[in-house]
Amino acid sequence: MYRLQVNTAAGSGDHYTNEKAVIADGLNIPVTAGSTLEYDIRAGQSSTMRASIQFYYLNPVTNQYAYSWDLNYPDQNGLSNNWKTDLNSRYLNQWYHRVLPLTSLQGKIIKRFINYLYN
Repeated sequence: MYRLQVNTAAGSGDHYTNEKAVIADGLNIPVTAGSTLEYDIRAGQSSTMRASIQFYYLNPVTNQYAYSWDLNYPDQNGLSNNWKTDLNSRYLNQWYHRVLPLTSLQGKIIKRFINYLYN
């Protein structure tokens, strides 16, 4: 299980602006029917910071590479994977378990996982 804890100390001045951390690179994972992304996320304080897991993938039909920034694959509670989604009500001071069906990526090949933070 991948766990991402987003935790900035109150008044610390810590801010994240379009921070992207590659958490796995050099992958070759085909997305098949029924594939899901499953992870837990937690924030230590309420903020405008947003976090999501994104992909860099290959479309083998067109032989083109792309990022998943604008694809919509909502989790089990209907909340989008999009980095703009406000998860404060779900992950503030508690772990929020997310299961995201990767239907919109079916047939693609994941090359990289990216932890995307935005404030």
